[in-house]
Amino acid sequence: MAIAYNASVYKEENKEDDFQYISKAKFLLQEKIGEKTSMTQISKKLAVSYSKFRKDFKYITGVSPNQYHLEIRLTKAAELLEASNLSITEIAYQTGFETLFYFSRIFKKKYEMSPKEYRLRHF
Repeated sequence: MAIAYNASVYKEENKEDDFQYISKAKFLLQEKIGEKTSMTQISKKLAVSYSKFRKDFKYITGVSPNQYHLEIRLTKAAELLEASNLSITEIAYQTGFETLFYFSRIFKKKYEMSPKEYRLRHF
């Protein structure tokens, strides 16, 4: 009985170890902030199936890997709008958005104002 109890406690304490690769995935996504990123390629680098990767990632972070990557790109764009003199177009491209239109639309959806308005309020 004690062995079963200790095994269950050990398993619960080391549950985080099972998901260490998610921390590595988050780091890889951060590194690729300005690039179009294939989540399938990320999962291959981590030696795990895409479906397991996606499921575990969402379990740990609360969002899908693609959504997480989009969020960090938008956060970086907001930082650049606040702290740099780069054009909005340049910021869009540096954060991996293929078109200014798409960047502006997604940015406005998250921040409820255009990148230009955001810059004017925060610069």
